Amino acid sequence: MKKFFLSCVVSLCITAAVTQPASAAEGIWVEDGWTCADWAKRPKGISPIEHHLTGILNGMSIGANLNLWGLPTPVNREQLFYWMDQYCANNPLKALMEGAVDFAIERRGAAWADSFKQ
Repeated sequence: MKKFFLSCVVSLCITAAVTQPASAAEGIWVEDGWTCADWAKRPKGISPIEHHLTGILNGMSIGANLNLWGLPTPVNREQLFYWMDQYCANNPLKALMEGAVDFAIERRGAAWADSFKQ
């Protein structure tokens, strides 16, 4: 019950934070208003965009029923933020959601998305 409640809360938070389309691949539409330009300008430390990125990864982990944080090797928030710093430096026009998806693919391979297609 606790996991179900958490997944509902994460889903609602992600849905509430949306403002602009980022992807319509495979018939899945995701709304996200933040871009790599926003990421690069964020204040370091606790900021809404960092919480948003963490929530995206948590939601993707729950939705795919795959641990994007712990496998194949554990990664923490600071490592995720460093990865996103590098990604956004190389892709300044991309949406933050695209970076999150690319992070998940790098962590678990492209096949991780197959769990969403059931």
